[in-house]
Amino acid sequence: MELLSLAQKYQMGTALTHIRGSIAQQNSLPTGLEPALHSYALAQKYGLRLEALQTARTISLKQSMTIEDLDNKLDIMPGSSLYELLKYHERVRAILASDLAEFTVSRARRTITGLRCAELSSSQIPSWLDEYIESIAESPNLFDSAELNTAMARHLGDGNRERCRCAYIPSQTIRDFWEALASVVHGSFEKAESTLSLVRERENPQAEINSATCPLEPFDVPDADLVIRSSDCVDFRVHKPVLSMASPFFKDLLSLPQRPDSESVGGIPVV
Repeated sequence: MELLSLAQKYQMGTALTHIRGSIAQQNSLPTGLEPALHSYALAQKYGLRLEALQTARTISLKQSMTIEDLDNKLDIMPGSSLYELLKYHERVRAILASDLAEFTVSRARRTITGLRCAELSSSQIPSWLDEYIESIAESPNLFDSAELNTAMARHLGDGNRERCRCAYIPSQTIRDFWEALASVVHGSFEKAESTLSLVRERENPQAEINSATCPLEPFDVPDADLVIRSSDCVDFRVHKPVLSMASPFFKDLLSLPQRPDSESVGGIPVV
């Protein structure tokens, strides 16, 4: 990562291509949560956008990305980098929800033809398949052929084997459906790429020069979604997901419904 960073800094295109090619041949992207987070953290640290995007996509496709999964992971990377990952994941989910809804009523129906199922959705495809497509928007890590087979097996195990023909879907039909679904999912990830920012790019370019004499105030960022007010009435702008993972107290506090008359600063709630 450090070599890539230097090659990028000095615009050494040939070296960049060679190093990335060597990495691709020798090391596949890690799929385990902690190794993947380490790779993502290094990409953020060295300002490597391509590597950060590749790892962020892998994490979203392989991990459930719940607060519980990411609890106690602030020792792996700074909170600002983790926040960018969470923001990217939420944007992916939002785009997937829209794109997959359109896919269900258009392309999915055209790929699954001539099939008699006991339970059809409003889109005229098997309900179990409709529900599986919807589940990907909620949890992108369910985009896996094994999960598709599990959804079908569950449907057939619910007493539908004698009433529908889902067990006899031609293998070519399944392949056509999966290819169409994959193009939508990967397209959604590409649309979300602009969401992921490199923390180094957001920071003031003079920050490192001035850090010794004029350090930035911690936890005070312009895109925060929560204001913490101290006893001496000093406001600190923070990110809810990061604060929830850093403190069990705030995790419980922020899970409570917000009162209608709660104070806010610039539309951001105050606690």
